[in-house]
Amino acid sequence: DENPADPTVSVIQVLIKNLPVTVVNYACHPDIIQGFQFSADFPYFLSERIHMRIGGETMFIPGAIGGVQPATEGKRVNYFARTFGEDLADAVYRIMKNPKVPENVLISFKRMVIRAPFENNGLLLTAKKLGMTSGLLDKNQNITAEVGRIRIGPAEILTVPGELFPKIWQRIKPEMSGELKMIFGLTNGEFGYILLPEDYNSGKHKYHVSVSVGPTFGERVYEALKRLVAKS
Repeated sequence: DENPADPTVSVIQVLIKNLPVTVVNYACHPDIIQGFQFSADFPYFLSERIHMRIGGETMFIPGAIGGVQPATEGKRVNYFARTFGEDLADAVYRIMKNPKVPENVLISFKRMVIRAPFENNGLLLTAKKLGMTSGLLDKNQNITAEVGRIRIGPAEILTVPGELFPKIWQRIKPEMSGELKMIFGLTNGEFGYILLPEDYNSGKHKYHVSVSVGPTFGERVYEALKRLVAKS
């Protein structure tokens, strides 16, 4: 609700001794193959098809995937995983037919550390029972995480430690200065879903709220991304 997924497919390709390494950034959970099967899901078919059409290796990095699930209802999931991955690979192939190749590629990285209270007591209790909070919380029950901003030539990339709701990305993206704008989710940490307070408290996202740190964390991530972009 009020969080439409970003349909953009973004690609960075690096040639290493003429062998391409292709980074594909797209906002969708690799969660078509459900149940108790182990699977690389649609990124496997993405990688295989790119290898066949372009060669080299492929790295799939999810974008703002908070609540963005593939629509599998009524579909044969194994077949859909293949067609989804191959369709995504074909989009990459079309993009790489006319790549933008900068003469000089300067690389820079900035990081910003954020702290926020762990407000989701239910998730915190579960994490403690599983022994997953060692070193996670300080004496005031705050977590520490980081967001980042990477520049690779004309590309500008933001990084977030979890599954960012699309609304946050939609508000930040227009303020970025890079010719190619990307966001890497699940980067340098996984603190569950990252929601603004308005979505956290709306009552419309009960599951996502149940596996999130809390509304303050989402607000802090949003503010940190705004500061990183403003410094560009």
